[in-house]
Amino acid sequence: MAKPQQEVYFVFMNFDPVYERLRADRSKEGSATLDAYLSQKHDKLLAKILQPDSYRKRSSLAIVDGFAVEITDAQNSGKHSEIGEGGESGGEEPGTRLTSQKGPD
Repeated sequence: MAKPQQEVYFVFMNFDPVYERLRADRSKEGSATLDAYLSQKHDKLLAKILQPDSYRKRSSLAIVDGFAVEITDAQNSGKHSEIGEGGESGGEEPGTRLTSQKGPD
């Protein structure tokens, strides 16, 4: 059985006060801290909403708090609904909305 074709989607997160605070630190160390925070936050989110080994995160985007991920159209259906863990440790406020945009073909 053939594996469903995956497409690249860009996912943009809503307001996160931790992200905003870390982004304000323009030092080299601040940039590394922001990159690590976002990568971990995005990885945790993907692990929460998708099955292991069913997707591939391409990159985290620090300038907009988003990421690129390879998933199938079926996986994207309904994934841009309200989710979130709340609190500073999870990064997302309750009711965070995920917006996904299919990448260019």
